[in-house]
Amino acid sequence: MGKKLEHRRHNIGQRRRWWLVAAGAVFVVVLALVLSAGQPGSPKAAAELAPDLTLTTLQGDFRLSEKRGDILALYFSFVG
Repeated sequence: MGKKLEHRRHNIGQRRRWWLVAAGAVFVVVLALVLSAGQPGSPKAAAELAPDLTLTTLQGDFRLSEKRGDILALYFSFVG
């Protein structure tokens, strides 16, 4: 009985390791696709350029075109 239990634990460990490797590989592929989608020269990047946008802030005007090539997160909020 002891060898059977030991063999089962070994199989569970191998399966767990396999799933971790598979999940890591999927994560790396998805990350590479996401990062390459916004690279200049890629077809998706050229098709999805954001239109120029000008916002008036307390620090002055903000032009989206001045930030081209940078990664931005825009957060629009309404207080009312």
